[in-house]
Amino acid sequence: MLLNINKHHNGKYSSNKNIENSTREGAFSLYLLYLLNENLNLSIKIEELFEYTAIFLKNNLCIDDFCFMLNNGDNDELTIFKTGSDIFEAVKDVTFKKGEEYTCIAAQTGKPFLLNDISKKKDQFFYKGKLENIGSFLSLPLRSKNNRMLGLLNIHKKEINAFTEEDMELFITVALNIANTIERIELYEKAEKGAMYDDLTMLYQRKFFFDSCHLEHSKAIRHNLHFSIAMIDIDHFKYYNDTYGHLFGDEILKKLAYILKSNVRYSDIVSRYGGEEFAILLPGMDKNSATLVIDKLRDVVKRILSLEVAEGKVECVTITAGVAGYPEDGNSVKQILSVADKYLYIGKSCGRNRVINNTLDDQPFHQNVKKTKHSSLLSKEEVNLLLYKNVNRRISRFKTLLRVDKGVNNIQCFEIKVMEDDWRICVIGDIGKGGFKGDLDFKPKLDEIFTCRVVVDSEVYLPAIFSIRIAHEKIIHKNRYEIDAEIVDGHNNWKYIFSLLTNNK
Repeated sequence: MLLNINKHHNGKYSSNKNIENSTREGAFSLYLLYLLNENLNLSIKIEELFEYTAIFLKNNLCIDDFCFMLNNGDNDELTIFKTGSDIFEAVKDVTFKKGEEYTCIAAQTGKPFLLNDISKKKDQFFYKGKLENIGSFLSLPLRSKNNRMLGLLNIHKKEINAFTEEDMELFITVALNIANTIERIELYEKAEKGAMYDDLTMLYQRKFFFDSCHLEHSKAIRHNLHFSIAMIDIDHFKYYNDTYGHLFGDEILKKLAYILKSNVRYSDIVSRYGGEEFAILLPGMDKNSATLVIDKLRDVVKRILSLEVAEGKVECVTITAGVAGYPEDGNSVKQILSVADKYLYIGKSCGRNRVINNTLDDQPFHQNVKKTKHSSLLSKEEVNLLLYKNVNRRISRFKTLLRVDKGVNNIQCFEIKVMEDDWRICVIGDIGKGGFKGDLDFKPKLDEIFTCRVVVDSEVYLPAIFSIRIAHEKIIHKNRYEIDAEIVDGHNNWKYIFSLLTNNK
């Protein structure tokens, strides 16, 4: 061993010389540990840790034959993770139980195990008899600060009596430092995983999705490639949450996440964008191809995503999606996301349970995209007809929804007074100077008069009270009704609100 250099000279030393050499060896050991820790502190991955340690053992301690064994999950098995030479090729895929033969006895006892002459233990196998030419064997447990067994560092020498007590003390300290680094890396990876994945759905989080989009965008620019982004929203999700509770809503989110992840390519990035909204990055895929993929997803969701809410009563869930692509919908990730989001709101305005990738101002819809009788893909003309039909001054419904839902001009939402202290949210669709269309979660009576208010930011005042008459109502979903509302009182207030929503001041 390197540490034993100059330890003996003709078998005799004076006491002062012994102290001097002991001091030198102690200082050298500290220097070696300093070198090791300097490299370990750079490690943020297990692979890097073992690579640094392997180099350290070979270059500084002249150890060529060694292996790292790590716990195989929560069971009592260990597997060889990293070795110092090719002699372990025969056992690289073999698992070992804690305490099985001398190879793993230190994992069972939690204490270092030294055998300086293996020939004296002929009744014992090492590595299930697959590894020969071992003279001396040292096994060191890798334990965390709370005494959790992480694995083993096994060191071998062909010579017998190759390890001294001083060597063992040094290697115990080396093993302790390695174990502390493993524990730090595990905590780092756990935090990294927590930042990368959504806890509820186990899909990628928004930040990882953005980072992936920017990487794909750079790749597309360099190699003149396509990519597409789909924004997906659960139809009537608020209704499910309000009617059956948030646990029911969480179950929808988890099941939808599983369906989305299970029905795309391995290279596609599926993320939970926020709330009930999901986003999918489709690398290397043009918009029309991506639209067909997402529409198949929509159809799968429609067919299989249903939850039983009571005996004999089942709620079927659908989704709406907007698809945008590079380069036709923008030169930056921000532009493409914005366009996909716009198409999503158009889809919800057109009746939901559909996929949209075009509007009036966009390029013509690709003629090769075929529609079946029951397809949710809409042509440019169909989109525009649905968007602008019966809407004064060609006010697009999705713009109104965006302004209300996103709090533009400080408007948060509309509410209708059902009874004293009972205000219900009204989802606004088409609006005009004389009234609006909206969705309610209760059935109103024809010609019934209601008081309405606009909910705004607390720091802003708006003349927000007006009255409506129900001119028309029809059921559009279980416990969901579409209304045509006519303004019958508070016309000036409505005029001002109308101007805010349409930018017609």
